[in-house]
Amino acid sequence: MSGIKSYRLSEGRIVEFWGETDLYGLLRQLGLVPEEIPPF
Repeated sequence: MSGIKSYRLSEGRIVEFWGETDLYGLLRQLGLVPEEIPPF
């Protein structure tokens, strides 16, 4: 599972936080969604 987290600091303190997780990638690894979407 992959993701990214970003913080903005001001005067040594965290004042903003952003995070994103690759939930689709995790579900693919668990076999809960297909690797590719079949064509119509």
